Amino acid sequence: MSEDRYEDIMGHQYKGVVNHDRMSLSARGAQFAPFAALTGHDAAIRETARLTDMRMEQSEDVLKELQEKFFRLLPEGRGAAVLTYFRRDMIKAGGEYVSESVVVKKVDDVCREFILRDGRSISFDDILDITDA
Repeated sequence: MSEDRYEDIMGHQYKGVVNHDRMSLSARGAQFAPFAALTGHDAAIRETARLTDMRMEQSEDVLKELQEKFFRLLPEGRGAAVLTYFRRDMIKAGGEYVSESVVVKKVDDVCREFILRDGRSISFDDILDITDA
């Protein structure tokens, strides 16, 4: 039965679409280009997968050793040193430990932080290690 339905057109040659111009190869290929229905979704997945560290709580003994080490390296309370400290992440919970050569401008005992020459401040509690620059 299905062969009988198309019997009248089986012998004709196909001439193509006559009402429209032929589509160029580049335009034809563009219809198969990837489509991002959820813009920003890939970035959100990458951000979720990015790992952060949690800040370690240090004992009072360790903090006292760090304070003694700092004043031994920088007796005037200012100068160059390499600080390993916890830098908080601006987007998600946690952060990372970084080592950075800095110039300490002054020590603020009231707020318990180092004020750096570039204007930043680093809390005593965030510092993991202090070494000579």
